[in-house]
Amino acid sequence: CPDTVCANCPRHPSCMKNPQTSTCNSEVAVAPWDPLGAFWRLFSFAPFATLTIVTALTCGTVWTGWLETDVLRHHGYVELALFILEVTLLVCSYLTAILLGPGFVPHGWEPSTEELLSLNGDTKKHPLDMPIPLDDRLQRCGRCKSLKPPRAHHCSSCGRCVLWMDHHCPWTNTCIGHSNLQAFFLFVHYVPVACLHSFLIQSEVPASIALMLFRHQHRKFWKYIRRVHTLVTLILWFASLVITLLVGSLAWDMHWSISGNITMVEELIVDKAESRRCRLKQESFAFPYDLGSDRNWELIMGKHWLTWFCPARAQCNGFWPPLRKGSHPFDLSMEQLAQKAYKLSASFIVPVKKEFAGIGNQNCCCCGYFWCRLLCQFGCGAACSGPLCGEPHLVVQPGDQVLASHREAHWFFGRVDTAAEGTEGWFPRDCADVDNIQKCQVPHQRQMQGEWRTSRGLIIKVSSILVSVEETAAIYILKEEGGFTKLLGCNLEHCDGQTARWSNGDEWHRQPDTEKGKHSLELEQEPKKNV
Repeated sequence: CPDTVCANCPRHPSCMKNPQTSTCNSEVAVAPWDPLGAFWRLFSFAPFATLTIVTALTCGTVWTGWLETDVLRHHGYVELALFILEVTLLVCSYLTAILLGPGFVPHGWEPSTEELLSLNGDTKKHPLDMPIPLDDRLQRCGRCKSLKPPRAHHCSSCGRCVLWMDHHCPWTNTCIGHSNLQAFFLFVHYVPVACLHSFLIQSEVPASIALMLFRHQHRKFWKYIRRVHTLVTLILWFASLVITLLVGSLAWDMHWSISGNITMVEELIVDKAESRRCRLKQESFAFPYDLGSDRNWELIMGKHWLTWFCPARAQCNGFWPPLRKGSHPFDLSMEQLAQKAYKLSASFIVPVKKEFAGIGNQNCCCCGYFWCRLLCQFGCGAACSGPLCGEPHLVVQPGDQVLASHREAHWFFGRVDTAAEGTEGWFPRDCADVDNIQKCQVPHQRQMQGEWRTSRGLIIKVSSILVSVEETAAIYILKEEGGFTKLLGCNLEHCDGQTARWSNGDEWHRQPDTEKGKHSLELEQEPKKNV
């Protein structure tokens, strides 16, 4: 790394912390390494328990295969070296996954000016003749208070946004993401290989027991079964079988994730995208980072054969990964924004008329005190259908407006309108003013439904608060700010159901064939009066 701080240098720590020079379009850009976080991850209970299990299985296998003389077959030193090599690679991959960490998004991250200039696409296919604002292209984390790269997701256990988050692994005490994905992939493959080898070696003990029973050598059987070595070996033999099956199934899933260059979180996003687009009859969603199985393997595991077997640092850009042909860097993040907007459009605004401060410990609702207070305050119905253990309560005051996304017979789930995302919880229906529940809408939403033709000749389809352009897969969102409907930062100045005029000078005219069904989607989503 050169001594001078340069926007084109992704490996320099100060480049990563500066919001204006945080990442670049280079081949490799990784999140900065946190040595203090690595120390706390390593010296915790999960690594201690994991390494203890590995040590026990290793010692038991060596004892049975090479130190115990009463065995069915002889195990040579070549097999011993092979087994030690498997365990060594397993431990190295495990420690690398812990020490590297998943790659957290730096606090205050945002794309640099150079990045935005290089990533801005052609505005000819946008619904308005305007560049897309940053908040319409990237998600903003309500907990970290910063923007998220397209493949980043917030982990509630780590309390940070993680690049390429796959899942939170309790055995590594951290998430699996961009920086440690390759090391974790090797770890979950070396575990079933080493455990299967251990299982085969220790299988000689149950095989000897079965042979004694078959030959009716009962005296020898009882003497053999009472030995400490026999009992310990049987326990480790069963443990190695269970670990092989459990971790082997995870390794199989990870193999398909690597071949498709898609994480577990992104699989859920793609499934939701296909379901939503099929329901709204929009263009199908193409995952933008699937480059083909061979290219995906090289991207994550590296091009050199040595990195296919030994753990190493990430081999690709974690902020702006390579894209498949025809995709845009913001396709995935804009799809997630569209999913949140679609969920919001199906929500309703619930006024609060009675205070609810939460009852008992929200992390454990199994105590009798909790149910007694719930029964006394809100009746038998709320007590019998209350939230499960660990589900949060929402503290509300009279006059609050709650955006409710789910409802049960006696409970609502949502967040206070002025609160940030991630603060959702349950509150009783008796606290809500059910007679004044309203649908969550933007101004002129009903008049905007249907197909429109822009002044530039584009065909626009509006479904709920989602806007799409014909022959494109991108989704744009209608927002409400200051009492106005906004799209791409422009205000809707006039809409009478036939003509829509925007503050940038663009005009939309309704397509004549969509007049009959322009309110169909809105009518389908109207809440029942007796909620």
